[in-house]
Amino acid sequence: MHVESRAFRNRTGAYSRGIGCQMNRLLVLASLLWTGISLFTQLISAWGGGRKTSAVRSGDPWRGVVYNFTSTMLPSRKETASHNPGNFVAGVIMHVGACLSILQIVLVSLLNHHFSIPILFPAILLAGMTASAYLLLHRIRKTDLAAISVPDDYIASVMTLLLMCVAFLNEINSISHSQLTAFAILFFIYFPLGKLRHSVFFFAARYDLGKRLGYRGTYPTRGQSLSQHGDRSDERHS
Repeated sequence: MHVESRAFRNRTGAYSRGIGCQMNRLLVLASLLWTGISLFTQLISAWGGGRKTSAVRSGDPWRGVVYNFTSTMLPSRKETASHNPGNFVAGVIMHVGACLSILQIVLVSLLNHHFSIPILFPAILLAGMTASAYLLLHRIRKTDLAAISVPDDYIASVMTLLLMCVAFLNEINSISHSQLTAFAILFFIYFPLGKLRHSVFFFAARYDLGKRLGYRGTYPTRGQSLSQHGDRSDERHS
């Protein structure tokens, strides 16, 4: 009788855990849908906004788009990157770590699938965490940067740091599935509401700018290849 009671409790516990896992997956999926729908709605609302151009078409919009996603993104063409190479490298490392963390958290929380490359993934995440913490401290300590920062700048930085911390803890098996799932839900609820949405609007804004300036013949200059376009014109319009 005692053995049967224990077996029943084990079956009941396993069933409850299964229901809990399914509920967690549904909540993560709901938060991802919220993120996708919110960002899509914001893009539709913003698309085509701004001042309407009255210029006569003088160039190829698509060449402007290609130019704006290639030549103008080089570190040597960006004033802040060329003057602060350390911060630029830290930003690249942080973004790589953040993208890897999002992929990892989605796979684990939704599919319970852990995709990793031993040593490499933890090293990237640890480097991303270090870079994120450095950039956050830089924002706090640099007076002119802190003066123009708003609360969401700090919230986004902390959320990005926590994102990589959670992914790193998952890599070393030091966080439970329920804890990871809870963070994933919180992260994706916040994602379209704050600064982190720039990961989508960055590409939309560069596409729109490149298309507009390509239409006007500003990107790239007539008679020059994409790589030959002068720095001054890029700095004037970027």
